[in-house]
Formats: sequence, structure tokens, C-alpha cells
Amino acid sequence: METWQATKAKQHFSKIIDAVKKEPQLVIRRGKPVGVVISYDEYLNSKSLHEKKSLKNWLSELKFINKTEEEMSVIVRIDREQPDWE
Repeated sequence: METWQATKAKQHFSKIIDAVKKEPQLVIRRGKPVGVVISYDEYLNSKSLHEKKSLKNWLSELKFINKTEEEMSVIVRIDREQPDWE
């Protein structure tokens, strides 16, 4: 991640926009990080990760996981005694 002083970032904003296609760009003011410039695609990806899910979405995912697990087969091990879970 390349680092830019705030004053330089203002002067070279078009370079930051070009560089952000490769990696995020860190902006520093008075020696402390104040912001990061990221590509629009990265923004969309991070936004979708942090969006709050509705109960409907959570239940839909749970239903999918449950269906997937029901379709899974259990491998019976023959090298040791099987527990009686019932």
C-alpha cells in the first residue's frame, strides 16, 4: 500500500486514482493515517460484507445449509466401534 502525505495527495489526485486500480492508497496527515482510497470494486465487495442481513436472508441461508447437510453421506469407519447415537 502506497502512502501519501495529505498535501501531496491533493496535488497528485489523478495519480492516486490510477494507483488505486492496483492497490489501496493510504493518506497521512501530520504523521497519522486519516484515510484510504480504494477502488470502486473493493468498496462494493466490502460493503456487501458489512451489510446487515434481514431475518429472511439468514433463514434462507440456514435452509440452504440444512438441505446441503441432509444430502451429505456419512462415511462409516470400520477400523473402530461405531457409537450408538440413538
